Amino acid sequence: MAVKLRNLLSVLGLVTWGDIGPLTCYRNKRGNLVFYAKAPPTSPASPAQQIYRDRWRAAATAWNGLTPDARARWELASKRASLYITGYNLFVHYHTTGDAGAVHTIEGITGLDLIP
Repeated sequence: MAVKLRNLLSVLGLVTWGDIGPLTCYRNKRGNLVFYAKAPPTSPASPAQQIYRDRWRAAATAWNGLTPDARARWELASKRASLYITGYNLFVHYHTTGDAGAVHTIEGITGLDLIP
């Protein structure tokens, strides 16, 4: 079953690992896909985990609150700077770390204003 599913997913151009619905998937040493039922957490999130989850949630909310033009600038900046991440990933990095220096450097390289 895994070989057939792997071939189907490859044909569709899907990279498969991590959680897919109620399943968790990974590739073993032989390159075969291994699926197993997702294990529910056995304890509630720690305070530190909750802080990080809240940061990621806030970053996603902030991205969704950007205008289409602002999103396009972040995506274009990522491409112009030849980064191997998307504009969304660059925005989330800035929003979760506050690393304005890196973003100002990218603004200088690309000629785009990212931080208002």
